[in-house]
Amino acid sequence: MNDLNSKGKTGLSIVVLFVLLIVPIVASSSIGLAVTAMVYGKATVEFYMSNPWPGFMVGALVAAIPSIIIYRFCGKRVLGQLPESSASSHGLRELLLGIFIGGGTVTIATFFFTLFGVYHIVGSGSVRGVLIGLALGIGSGVAEEILFRGVVLKLLFEKYGAVWAIIQTSIMFALIHYGNNTDIAEVIGVFVGAGLLLNGVWFLTKRVWVCIGTHFAWNFFLGGVFGMPVSGIAMEGGIFKSELRGSELITGGVNGPEASVLFVAVTAVVGIAILSIAWKRGGMKQT
Repeated sequence: MNDLNSKGKTGLSIVVLFVLLIVPIVASSSIGLAVTAMVYGKATVEFYMSNPWPGFMVGALVAAIPSIIIYRFCGKRVLGQLPESSASSHGLRELLLGIFIGGGTVTIATFFFTLFGVYHIVGSGSVRGVLIGLALGIGSGVAEEILFRGVVLKLLFEKYGAVWAIIQTSIMFALIHYGNNTDIAEVIGVFVGAGLLLNGVWFLTKRVWVCIGTHFAWNFFLGGVFGMPVSGIAMEGGIFKSELRGSELITGGVNGPEASVLFVAVTAVVGIAILSIAWKRGGMKQT
């Protein structure tokens, strides 16, 4: 009887933690929209998406800061000793490693875009564009990675092993991106590319720092550096102002590179390479 009560309590605690981490993500959009209404006097979603500054940055902080606090205090009670706590000295190094992986992957993909005549620089970007890219990196990079890699992937891995954990987490992560432009192309792209890359880097350390760095750099380099759409959010330019030319199959259409066959192929290759490294190190074995 005590064991059953313990399992029930643990299950309930996981659900509560999951809900608590979803709340800041959901609230960030509403608060960002409210900020846009105060600044511009308009409160439609369409206007907010086309005029994301400063609403996106406020929304990003609303998503990121509470997520860190919830994970730090509530996560410890549910998940036990957090792996980040036992190796806090490695946090900055792993964060930088993630930024190198995420930024490097996007840079390689952009190189191939340029090589095949898809990516074109049409002018200089803007400081505002860089800040919007930064906001997209902070909000998604912190809040989504704590939820999906810090909690969901960790729990699924402990119960089902690496393969099923990756598949299930990838499905869930891809489905939340369906709402961006209600386009199945992005869902497939995120499932394959981000599913392999973002899940893959977690197995290198089994800590969320490297995942945050990778996701942050993914969004920031896409939008804040190269000026390409991020998850269907059109950019006015980052460091560079750019255009993607070609068929939607190659450019990703309104969804941007995350729905591009070429971009997804590059991220998938990098993700598989990282998973191979993690496998050889024994990081994908259950203990």
